[in-house]
Amino acid sequence: MQANQTDLDFIRSRAQLIRFEVLVHEKTLIFRKTREKRSSDFTLVWGQVHEAFSPDPDTFPLRSFTPEMSTLNQPGQVQVRGYDPATKKEVVGKAGPGDEVCKLGSQSGPEVTVQAFGRKRDMVQVGPVASQAEVQQQARALYNQRAMNFIRGSGKTIGLPGLRSGKMLDLKGLGLRFSGLYLVEEATHTISGSGYETSFTAKRNAAS
Repeated sequence: MQANQTDLDFIRSRAQLIRFEVLVHEKTLIFRKTREKRSSDFTLVWGQVHEAFSPDPDTFPLRSFTPEMSTLNQPGQVQVRGYDPATKKEVVGKAGPGDEVCKLGSQSGPEVTVQAFGRKRDMVQVGPVASQAEVQQQARALYNQRAMNFIRGSGKTIGLPGLRSGKMLDLKGLGLRFSGLYLVEEATHTISGSGYETSFTAKRNAAS
């Protein structure tokens, strides 16, 4: 049901339930699975000029990056409870460490949280669902959505027209904890008297 929502808000809410993303490329509305993956579209290097300007056409200098790591909303386990009108019974979906779509480092945020504070359980109540498979899918989507907020950061690089939301970055030179793969959440392209610059926000669900 679309209750008191704009069309865009409704589509985004549906996307969150199945770990999809909504974006526009030129004049095309795109509704697709999120693009977490173990390969990068661009490599950005901090502090190592000779490597940042290597012959690799997808490697560029990282001008700045400000990371933030937080375990505040990292779940040890997510449980989604719903009601199956066909069987008139409760259905429960569960997701936890090991259910990551793609772990972008050696230790995920939920794993760090469990080790530091013990297993934390988040419960979510939903309305009628079609099947056990649907509620399980929602649990995994919610778990992955929260896990991806483990490390967030904002940075700047030289102007890169191809850098946009949904791309993967490999950030190097940031130390063992913060170097690695990030999913770009937002990119802003600016042209000024100082030249062409791209700023971005990115996130990842694990530490290196």
